[in-house]
Amino acid sequence: MSWQSKIYYKYRLDEPVVKIVSDNTGLLISDSFLSFLISEHKSYAIINSASEIIKELSKVEIVILGYKLTVPKFIKDKNEVFEFSYSDIPVNGTPKLLSNISVSELINLLDYIDAEDLHAGITETNLSGLLDKADKKADQQALMDFCNSIVKQFEKELSWNSISIIAKNWAQLQYQSYLSNDFSVLDIVNKIDSYCNTYFETSKWQEIFYAPVSNPRTVDKIAGKIKHDKHKKNALLCFDCMGLPEWLLLKEYLTALNLYFEESVICSLTPSITSIARSAIYAGTYNVYDKKNPGQYTEEKDFKAAFGQENTTYLKESDYNTKDVLIGYNTVSILFNFFDDLCHSTHIQSSNVSKFGYYNNVVEYLKNSNVREIISDLLEEDYAIYICSDHGSTIAKGNGKKIDKYLHDKFAKRGTVIAKESSELIDYKKIRIPFIDDRLVVIPDSREMFAGKDQYEINHGGISIDEMLVPFIKISKE
Repeated sequence: MSWQSKIYYKYRLDEPVVKIVSDNTGLLISDSFLSFLISEHKSYAIINSASEIIKELSKVEIVILGYKLTVPKFIKDKNEVFEFSYSDIPVNGTPKLLSNISVSELINLLDYIDAEDLHAGITETNLSGLLDKADKKADQQALMDFCNSIVKQFEKELSWNSISIIAKNWAQLQYQSYLSNDFSVLDIVNKIDSYCNTYFETSKWQEIFYAPVSNPRTVDKIAGKIKHDKHKKNALLCFDCMGLPEWLLLKEYLTALNLYFEESVICSLTPSITSIARSAIYAGTYNVYDKKNPGQYTEEKDFKAAFGQENTTYLKESDYNTKDVLIGYNTVSILFNFFDDLCHSTHIQSSNVSKFGYYNNVVEYLKNSNVREIISDLLEEDYAIYICSDHGSTIAKGNGKKIDKYLHDKFAKRGTVIAKESSELIDYKKIRIPFIDDRLVVIPDSREMFAGKDQYEINHGGISIDEMLVPFIKISKE
């Protein structure tokens, strides 16, 4: 019997009458306990005052829960009212010791005891050790939950909805694996690629280009979305090479600002390289394959053409010294290159093929960066802030093969653009570019790259969801 069940039946919450419980621990108003009530088809209400209790008393078979709730005597006289304290938690030993830990730690501990050690007694000497074991168990369970969420999508018809759900769960799985220093579950990547890559290898993914600018699905619609929202002042923060797992690192770093994140997932272009995908962000169109000099100069020109020459500025992170650089501009873009710089400079050992070292470098960089200060300044100056990325990245293994230079239109190790008439000269997988008829993208097998045999790098350009699906965030004060 689970700890939730023990509490449920101890207070006879299954009975068809109103029960009022003042929870002095926070345990009963946690998602873990409330989810159990839902599974038992038990109605509940979370309240904060006596007046709210009175409103709920007219309902039948309800559990009324409140944190450290004071219940008036006239209500106590006519209803069943309970006080739930640490001494009521169903564990052996000295449960009052649990008052010194957080609710999340408490839940992990109770789950661990239920699953691994039903007779464990809580003492001053063993509590710390039990908490460590419980945290490890919770981490493992979280990883398995994300894996299971991914596997469920494999049973569904391939669509934007299914691969975006997989991408979000895969990002969480990578992030939680990094926090737990456990990459044992990451071998699911092969199954992910087997399911998701087909979406981009066929014409099926053209469907997302028709999404409205109000709900964009591709990076070329970002500028249109900003215009659609019609804020007086806008700031576009573009983090080159920030995939969904990297966004979770950045999000954690921004926690101190107490921000509200309106999060969505959108798609890069093929190949998933800066000269294509970032150009599309600033030009506001997917038709960027003919740009002769893609890069910051062209991006700035396109951005000002879209939002106005006089009121628009394009900055790099290093340009931002004080918020004085914002004076006189209604539309601002700031380019951050540290994700891209750090991923390409991180050495991957064949004995430890993971992004964990790269993530460590990102965390250290952010500690000494001014990203939080920039966002705080923008909020103070009433800018609507949009965070975007052009593409993500993946660990790639060199296949020892190459494509002759004279066949390149644009070269990247994970995906190379060629002229359509050259396609017969290249014996590698080729995929169509949506709405572009005179070019194709050549991609290597799996997560390989056109580089030295068995050489490992963090790179991009391919069609894996790590490279193709990126975050698009609108942030505001909480």
